[in-house]
Amino acid sequence: MGAEGLPSLWHAFCMTEEQVSGAHARLRAAGAALAVEQWRLEHGGWPESLEDLVPELLESVPTDPFTGEALRYRQTDEGVRVYSVGIDQTDQDGLAQEERTVAECYPEDYDLPFRLLNPQLRGGRTASFREEIDPEEHWGISLATLKQYGYGPEELKELNLLESEIERLAGR
Repeated sequence: MGAEGLPSLWHAFCMTEEQVSGAHARLRAAGAALAVEQWRLEHGGWPESLEDLVPELLESVPTDPFTGEALRYRQTDEGVRVYSVGIDQTDQDGLAQEERTVAECYPEDYDLPFRLLNPQLRGGRTASFREEIDPEEHWGISLATLKQYGYGPEELKELNLLESEIERLAGR
């Protein structure tokens, strides 16, 4: 292969590296977003920052592979966004590619967000897991009923239910 083939090979390599970084950014944002949702369930609201999740839910705030800095976190009227600034390394306040207007359609002028909606906008129930299964406060759900859905004592412990709550569900 002559030197004329090098630019196209270099371009292909760079695109692959960008795609890998984008995938890493999305996975890190998704993992942090899961911790944000767990925080919401435990505390009744969104955390003020990703630092609030350390060390209870995260060992550290995940880094953005494009900048080496912490992933960004933003509260909106609809919920929250955990995001990477993306390849352009410019913070667009969590603007996703599909949210851009025609005027904003520069090739890489967007962030890589993971969005969580406020519970009332999700179209489902807003009760926490504990509210849904508490037999004294809600509908008398038992451990036997939960087992039908794959939630035995061990699974409930993994969801951080106290032993006393599990015993109460078992009717002990």
